[in-house]
Amino acid sequence: MEDDIHMLFEQFSSKFSAKLLDFKNELESKITDVRTDINSVIKSDLDSIKTKLTTIEVNQSQLFADMESMKSAINFQDNAQKELVKRVDRVCETSGTQGSDIARMQTQIRKLEFELNDQQQRDRAFNLELTGVPERPKEDLTAYYCSIVKYLDVPSSASDIVHITRVRPINPVPGRPKAIVLKLNSRPLRDSILSAARAKKGFQTSDIGIPGESKKIFVNEHLTPSYKLLHKNTREKARAAQFRFVWVRDGKIFARKNETSPTIRIMDSSDLRKIV
Repeated sequence: MEDDIHMLFEQFSSKFSAKLLDFKNELESKITDVRTDINSVIKSDLDSIKTKLTTIEVNQSQLFADMESMKSAINFQDNAQKELVKRVDRVCETSGTQGSDIARMQTQIRKLEFELNDQQQRDRAFNLELTGVPERPKEDLTAYYCSIVKYLDVPSSASDIVHITRVRPINPVPGRPKAIVLKLNSRPLRDSILSAARAKKGFQTSDIGIPGESKKIFVNEHLTPSYKLLHKNTREKARAAQFRFVWVRDGKIFARKNETSPTIRIMDSSDLRKIV
């Protein structure tokens, strides 16, 4: 009986030992697999971390490079600003003398412009300008002149005309006829016609036999474009300042506020400041 029990115990022990060995082997195998998985995960994470660190290093290097580039740009800008300040200082140092030179040049230019315009005006000393005479097809401008001097009672004829033509204005006005410009062979004759026209205090187309609606005719000195514009601006400024008199005599423009005030000579646009 004891032998049977002993044998059974041996068998149980042997089976139990085998089971324990199998369990041990299985446990070791699982532990190995777990270690392998852990090592794989750790390796993967380490590789990822390593990659990120490499990227960070690259970005850091680029950042350092950008900072150096920015530093160079700032230095360049600073140097450029310093150079600009130096140039401004040099300009300020010389501006005083340059300013006086510019003022002298402007004065000289003004003088030359005036002399040139004055010479051009003297070249027109024999000329008259007639405005307000209607334009007609196949018109006879010489006949208009002869009718005007006859009405003004000034001894003259067609033979006194050197040249006569209509002149297109710089700024044409729709419906307004072009002026008639004529050159005479005598300045005293021109002045006599101007004096007679002023004495008449204006006349009209009907007075010289031009048919149709009666229009005012004006007889004036023939001014250069510059003087004509200056005369226009003078009249506008004088009207605003309540000046009573603006006139042209021998190509020169004058203004006077009233009968007792002094006469002002208007030589160029800067003289308009005198009309106040």
